[in-house]
Amino acid sequence: MMSALLVYKQLDFKNQFLHKVKKIEAILIKYRINFQTCFVNELVNQKFGNNLIITIGGDGTLLGACHFVSNNIVLGLNLDPDNSVGSLCVANVENFEQIFKNYLNKIIFPQSVIRLEIKHNSVILPILALNDILFTNNNPAAMTCYEILIGETQVFHRNSGLWICTPCGSTGATRSAGGQILNITDKIVQWICREPYYVALPIPKLLHGFLKTKDKILIKCKTNDSQLYIDGPHCSIFLERNDTLEIFLSDKHLNLLFTKESEARRKEIGFLRKIAFQKRKKNS
Repeated sequence: MMSALLVYKQLDFKNQFLHKVKKIEAILIKYRINFQTCFVNELVNQKFGNNLIITIGGDGTLLGACHFVSNNIVLGLNLDPDNSVGSLCVANVENFEQIFKNYLNKIIFPQSVIRLEIKHNSVILPILALNDILFTNNNPAAMTCYEILIGETQVFHRNSGLWICTPCGSTGATRSAGGQILNITDKIVQWICREPYYVALPIPKLLHGFLKTKDKILIKCKTNDSQLYIDGPHCSIFLERNDTLEIFLSDKHLNLLFTKESEARRKEIGFLRKIAFQKRKKNS
């Protein structure tokens, strides 16, 4: 018999969304699914077994949960579509039963999506990035300075930071910065500099590009008080001058339940960010 683990933020459990969570639980009971519930901040001590992981919240809840997930299938449910983008969520409260039934009947299947692995000063971090990584100064008004090495090309950068994203994250901040939208199942890593600073030609290399499967991005921090943010603002590490980062495509992919419809909606979100970027560029 199938079993499931429901993951949500504690705030969602205690506020006005409680009745929606109970509706999801009732559907699982209807289909005779054994399930447990867990808050995101409790996942570090959680044993997943073969459970289907159902995240109830939005992209933030899904990303937080996926930091602890290895081989399990993940189904993202957007609890509040009016206020949450939920670009990685395949379902909402209204269509959850149909999505879940299609999954049980093998009409829809999980997709293998890539994640990013990180070494900080040669030590592998325990968390894999599903969406994106931001390397930047702690002070948003300060410049970020670093050496970047990709393949045989090494340059010195001054800018507002560096975005590195998976295809999952290509419709988010990277797209807003001028990056390209990728298919969610692509095995490509994209990077793009935020607001590059240069006062003379030639324009610095490695401002934007795509990482091949076996390549790595090597970064040497040249400013104090820098930070590396992993999948948003809640997971980060502090960096000092001369700290090193090594970022590469992990061989530990994630099994994310996704449909053609949810992929089309994710790309539509990215397209709207593209329009906004083009307008800013035209008016600058």
